[in-house]
Amino acid sequence: TIEFDNSCVDEPTSFTFNVNQTVTGATWNFGDGTTSTLINPSHTYTLPGTYNVSVTVTGAFGFGSNTSQITIFPKPTLLNNTVTLKQCDDDNDGYSAFNLNESIPLLVSSTTGLNITFHETLTQAQDENSSITNTSSYTNQIINNDIVYARVENANGCYKTAQVNLQVSTTSIP
Repeated sequence: TIEFDNSCVDEPTSFTFNVNQTVTGATWNFGDGTTSTLINPSHTYTLPGTYNVSVTVTGAFGFGSNTSQITIFPKPTLLNNTVTLKQCDDDNDGYSAFNLNESIPLLVSSTTGLNITFHETLTQAQDENSSITNTSSYTNQIINNDIVYARVENANGCYKTAQVNLQVSTTSIP
């Protein structure tokens, strides 16, 4: 049987197979005009859709082949990859509380079917790690200018990240 990991467009999809013999060679057809002779290849689909993936394996007892249909899903559509939130600083210390949720309408036209989380680093957003829990009152961690990252994920687990710039404007006007 053909097994694969990752079904999102523009990301590497890893392919493997289960077989009851030692494999000495394999020929893959990814269904989009691309082939590979690696035993465990990785392939990046550039368009979402349904693809017929086939593999022919060669081993000590002969050869065999199998075909499997896979679906590659699109990533969410972002209106902007970078947005900026500005907040006044009433006590001139360079820190202020931001409502990160205010960036959501600047990132996507609709939140239907999407899960949006915020993270302090890009790596955390990509790995879906350590999301910011208080999104309605997040205080910047770096004086005056800070960056957090939004992870916008659809129901298929495909995601995009966006940068949210946090600017604190110090003023002597109450």
